[in-house]
Amino acid sequence: MSPQFRRRQNALRLLFECLLILIASFLLGMSPASAADPLGATLHQDGTTTFRVWAPFVDSVSARINDSTAVPLSKEQGHPDPADTTWIGTVPATRAGDQYRYVIQIGSVVREFNDPRAQQLTGFDLPNGFGLAANGDQPKSVIIDPAFTSPAFTEPTFNAMVIYEIHIGTFANTFDGAVQKARLP
Repeated sequence: MSPQFRRRQNALRLLFECLLILIASFLLGMSPASAADPLGATLHQDGTTTFRVWAPFVDSVSARINDSTAVPLSKEQGHPDPADTTWIGTVPATRAGDQYRYVIQIGSVVREFNDPRAQQLTGFDLPNGFGLAANGDQPKSVIIDPAFTSPAFTEPTFNAMVIYEIHIGTFANTFDGAVQKARLP
């Protein structure tokens, strides 16, 4: 072999080793996807989120975060029964408040779905919300901060409670009819 060929070969080997070290350090910095994570989206302290969803008998599952390109999930190991297929993946650079939907493909059909384990959904904000297709809203699942805790609920005293019963059927069977007749805000 010529000395020039050896130098090229050594340079390529060194480049390959550096690339492997770079990839390994990147992967070590990320939390690996783990079956120990619950179903749904689990935000980790290092800024990654693990997505796990039970989706048997489908061809592929991806997570679309903030309307960006869908990130493919892989089949989780340890589920030999096709009816027990769980998909999993860890996505870097995520944070609490990011919105996502699962992109599921069966054959040539591709549809987006909310996470059935989502702890928060968008599109239900008043006055025009409720996540109904007629409103043009498409609710999305939201990644939540697992460290957040709600303040403790204090039940109001009996004298402070208001109990109101309304029969929608009295108002042309629609909520809008009830609002008009009862002059609700």
